[in-house]
Amino acid sequence: MSEADNMFKELGYKLIDVFDKDYDDDFIRYEKVAKRIIFKKKTHKFCCMGSITYLDMQELKAINKKIQELGWRKDRKEYYHNYYINTLKPKRKNKE
Repeated sequence: MSEADNMFKELGYKLIDVFDKDYDDDFIRYEKVAKRIIFKKKTHKFCCMGSITYLDMQELKAINKKIQELGWRKDRKEYYHNYYINTLKPKRKNKE
């Protein structure tokens, strides 16, 4: 079990891994009474469903940890460095 899985477990969630043939996608689903948090692996999206759809701070921390563990969020420094190198950095002209 990952750290995020343990965080969700402490909050009373049960982990369910699902493969949906209709969508050809893997889902990670955490469930407890009246609430589900679902991570869609293929599209890197998540949602909260059920009759109670608000999230508290502990649930948000667990969601952020799961997103980090899945590798969906890059480090900001790395992102901005790559953006600068590939987009903003002026190209040097070779002297002949």
